[in-house]
Amino acid sequence: MNRWLRLLSMLLAATSAALLLSSCGENRISVSASFDDVGDLAVGAPVTMADIEVGKVSSIKLAGDEAVVTMELDKAARVPTEATARIRRTSVLGERIVDIVLPERVTSAVLRDGDHIADTTTRTDLEDLVEEGADVLGAISAGQLAVVIEEGAKGFGGRGTELGNLLSNYKDI
Repeated sequence: MNRWLRLLSMLLAATSAALLLSSCGENRISVSASFDDVGDLAVGAPVTMADIEVGKVSSIKLAGDEAVVTMELDKAARVPTEATARIRRTSVLGERIVDIVLPERVTSAVLRDGDHIADTTTRTDLEDLVEEGADVLGAISAGQLAVVIEEGAKGFGGRGTELGNLLSNYKDI
């Protein structure tokens, strides 16, 4: 009798474990996106939406002249079908991630397991560098900028006006 009870409890434990493991993947979906260039994007890189991590890159494969990136996303994120997948860096020297950009108008349709994100883009390192530079330079007050220009005029041998014009037009460069 004791032997049957042990066998039954082991069978019950194995069945419970199998049921638990089989339901683990139900909270995630697998979607893909094709990119012209993924740079140094790596398997395991985060996938974010509105600066919140919603998944991970699970594979990167070459298909013709494009890279197909497969991502495992949290089903609860409810990513709209019209979303754009964009590869970008987390900072100037940071890792590359996939950023899901929400459309201006969202319908009720969400990505399902096996779907493919059609709208993709890769943000170049230069774009990231310019944005970071604009953020830094944008924080400088007019008074601080005047001091920089004045000191620059001394250092540039009287060419401060040219330096001032260059700094005034840095956003147009």
